Amino acid sequence: MERRIIISLITLCSLLPSCGGRSLPGGALPDGGAAVPDSAAAPQCVIAIRTDHCCVSPVPATLAKVAKDPCLVPYPASATSTAAACKKKWPKECEVIDCDRPPPPSRLVQVTAAGGCAWTNECRTDSDCALARDARQCCGCGAGYPASLVSSEPCLHDMRLNQPAPAHCLPKACAGVKCKPCPGMPKVTCLASKTKGINRCAPFLFWHK
Repeated sequence: MERRIIISLITLCSLLPSCGGRSLPGGALPDGGAAVPDSAAAPQCVIAIRTDHCCVSPVPATLAKVAKDPCLVPYPASATSTAAACKKKWPKECEVIDCDRPPPPSRLVQVTAAGGCAWTNECRTDSDCALARDARQCCGCGAGYPASLVSSEPCLHDMRLNQPAPAHCLPKACAGVKCKPCPGMPKVTCLASKTKGINRCAPFLFWHK
């Protein structure tokens, strides 16, 4: 039996021992690429970012590599995940540069046949996407997410469900925050990127470059 291993931007931390050590979700991916053997020796992939430089983009990386490198952390990096020793390595130009970091080309990564990690498609058709709200944001609105991600991450609230999001997802800092009404419920579609070659779930009429 073969499988490919995927993980989202949002559930990365849960895989690390310090974050609860939950197991990776597995199953078929929407891109039809090469799979790796279903084996305990197969590497696990996460989306990670280096914290020893100010202007870097997130990359797919093995969980083992993240565990060994204190300056390579699950994306997005928080203030608490950036070790002081890593920040000391920043080049001097980081003091004056305001980096414009683009989002990752995909919120899913996979293990390749060679045992490395690579970006993978979020969808093949519209049915692979879902409209959800990140319940960890104080004023989050509906956005397009891979349906496989929504089904595995409790704090990505599926807006098709007629029930509230889990109460534990909302940060305490959001108490008392007044949010503006969200725009209407957009239709979510699967868009093919012309420049990056990755299909991504997005609101209808939004073109992912």
